[in-house]
Amino acid sequence: MTTNEMAQKGFNTGFTDADGNELHVGDYVRLCGDIGEIVFSCGAFGIFIVDEVPWDALEELVRKDSGNRPSFLYNDNFISFWEIVWNLSEDSDEPCLPHVKSVTATGGIFTDEEGNKDVFMGCISSCFATLTQCEHTCGRYYTCDTVAMANDLLRDDELGKEEDENNAMTNKTMKAEEIARAFLREMNPVNWDGQGKMPAGVDTRTLSFSTNLPDVRLDISLELTREEDNSFQWEHYCELVQESSDTMIECAHGYGINSVQNLADTISYLLQVNTQTT
Repeated sequence: MTTNEMAQKGFNTGFTDADGNELHVGDYVRLCGDIGEIVFSCGAFGIFIVDEVPWDALEELVRKDSGNRPSFLYNDNFISFWEIVWNLSEDSDEPCLPHVKSVTATGGIFTDEEGNKDVFMGCISSCFATLTQCEHTCGRYYTCDTVAMANDLLRDDELGKEEDENNAMTNKTMKAEEIARAFLREMNPVNWDGQGKMPAGVDTRTLSFSTNLPDVRLDISLELTREEDNSFQWEHYCELVQESSDTMIECAHGYGINSVQNLADTISYLLQVNTQTT
């Protein structure tokens, strides 16, 4: 494996964050309240933090967690994974990074030190700031499309936590848009558009929903399909299935694996057509 290959965005570092999420080059993570990007530098995977690595907070963590004397290299903007493991992990052979939380895996949403929800804009745009920082410093806050998208993410996240998970998957009166939101929240939480390498967090397994049609369920998945020009394109794929025989009744698919509206339109079409024929 060459250095150039390991430095490529999307390369699996072999490490996980404190919650077990795989970490890839280019992912954004939080460490001691600061957000940085995973890079391969100085012969090692690590975190690049623009405003400087929070060394004081890390030293305090080491003393609090283990009582040991901190042993870091103290680069201004880069801390290697091995420095984190060596100082903060009980098992230095375990490729898990304590106190490191992936922001990419949650689609940019995180909880700050005061317990408030926020969004790191770098996960949905080129802006390297949080939604809260944008609100206080950006003159375009109330007219920015990216800010609107970030607020939508927060609203959807809050709605998702208020729902009962079991009820969300079995409620026979769920509308097409509610089903689409529930599916994408569960299977594509990072809002991947299907371009480039599939990021961690995207799930291509089938998720099933109950419908108001007797003995019929709705199966939804993300599928890689071959186009007429022999190119490949990720699409959402929906099937109505007779539950008693596990037989497909009808299917439909469409573009936009991160679009609630596109998926909702496909679901509405399937349910409407089959309601009229039953």
